[in-house]
Amino acid sequence: MKNICVIGAGGTGQCFAADMALAGHKVSLYDDRKERLDEIRLAGGICLTGGGRTGKVLPALCEHAEEALEKAELVVVCAVAHRHEALAEQCAPFLKDGQTVFISAGGGASLIFDRAIRTARGLDEQQRHGVVLGELEGNLYPCRRLRPAQIFMAFPLARRMVAAFPACDTPKLQQALAGVLETDAASNVLETALNSPNVVIHLMGSLLNLGAIERSGGEYWLYKTGLTPGVLSMLEAMDKEKTAVFNAWGWTARSPLPHMHRVARQNSFPELDAFRSLIGPTSASHRYISEDASTCVCLLADAGRAAGLDMPLSSGLLALASALHGRNYACEGRTLKALGLGGLSTQEVTARLLGR
Repeated sequence: MKNICVIGAGGTGQCFAADMALAGHKVSLYDDRKERLDEIRLAGGICLTGGGRTGKVLPALCEHAEEALEKAELVVVCAVAHRHEALAEQCAPFLKDGQTVFISAGGGASLIFDRAIRTARGLDEQQRHGVVLGELEGNLYPCRRLRPAQIFMAFPLARRMVAAFPACDTPKLQQALAGVLETDAASNVLETALNSPNVVIHLMGSLLNLGAIERSGGEYWLYKTGLTPGVLSMLEAMDKEKTAVFNAWGWTARSPLPHMHRVARQNSFPELDAFRSLIGPTSASHRYISEDASTCVCLLADAGRAAGLDMPLSSGLLALASALHGRNYACEGRTLKALGLGGLSTQEVTARLLGR
């Protein structure tokens, strides 16, 4: 049994907290949004349904980061990307050497937590701290918060790729996750960040289906109706652009397209029906567009340009999302500079990621 602190009481955070509590771990759940914790209290716990463990359970609910982190061995951050910086600043003063912070989905956020810990402790770039920081490739679960404190999990936890920042700590990360998640080691946290299936699927798939999404009145299922032959062809092109970036950096690319082709065959593979039933995107402002533009695709485009590539599809998607939302995702999103890696050569970035 592990003492696990879950940061973030959205769909994934509630899903993971309930799943781990049902598995017999001691779980605390922290969120700076009191209303999310209040909905769980009012419901008498989190009700978990779907394809994995099911049941109703009430983890320890914490409104203060210090309380939540006090006795935790493993800290799992389950939050949308735009909350990473604020949560890192809230948690950093209370994190202790020997604790492990694991981020799902990471998107390079381990570097943000590293910076926050260094700032809280007054450490410079050369000084190491004893907090193990790591990230998951993609998200822990395909899941949805159906109603307050009611979570649907399409699939249970499966073996996944993980990496630590710096990567020399990856064995420590894997040891900390033993008994919680079966893992394989990726080469570094940017490889895990950009191998998230969402990098290829969410923004491209959503923008190509934008008219149908806006006409749906909030009831749109990308994986039921949006994976047409033309959309799949465009996703294939996006996947090729991602693979070119990985080849340039010397990373191992893993494609989500075989899975998407199976999902698209609506009358086949009935075991995927739970995944197809996941609603979204439900509007033009949905996180499939805003989060994936500001984080996944922005970072991919910047990594590609740093390696000397043109990145026409990624850059075009960022321009379209920026026009849609009146923002400049290419400049204000999660770039290498935003992660503290700006102005470095690809060799220098790699050395930093590896801890050399």
